[in-house]
Amino acid sequence: MRISTLIATGTSVAAAAAVGSLASRPAVQSSWYARLRKPRYQPPEIVFPVVWPILYADIAVVSASTIDELHDSEDARKLRAYQGALGLNLVLNGAGRGYSSTGALSQHRRRLPRHWPRAART
Repeated sequence: MRISTLIATGTSVAAAAAVGSLASRPAVQSSWYARLRKPRYQPPEIVFPVVWPILYADIAVVSASTIDELHDSEDARKLRAYQGALGLNLVLNGAGRGYSSTGALSQHRRRLPRHWPRAART
């Protein structure tokens, strides 16, 4: 794995994590979110600041390795497809977290699946 590729994927992943964190903070700290009946399998809040950085670091390392392998194989089509999918995933992940009771989610709550908590659908 090339260090330049790791720096590029690490920077991209860190930016997506920062945008996602900032966008989700108002919703997660809201009384609306606190009132949601969360599923029993949801981990305690203290776990998230520990696990998310590990997951994001893994995404950066695996992505750098994959990009370098595709680059070395000289398959430009697969390389572009992977980079495009990764970029789109990071953008949507970062941008898609800003939902709150006053945001876009509130306009679509009634369309949520039945297995979601009733508090999220009303």
